[in-house]
Amino acid sequence: MGGVEESKEIPLQNVIKVKFLYIFFNSLFQIRVNFTIYASRNKKVITNYYSCYKINKIRR
Repeated sequence: MGGVEESKEIPLQNVIKVKFLYIFFNSLFQIRVNFTIYASRNKKVITNYYSCYKINKIRR
């Protein structure tokens, strides 16, 4: 089983890279989920702010 021997010799740098990427994407996903929850809770506030912003943009 040559494949098993090769799989044992994974460079440490690659492992760290993979772990870092996993943590990074996980945190990004978490931020997105949190923002979605926040947005759904404060939908009225956000839509009001957005419509005011659009109106101000048109006036200028």
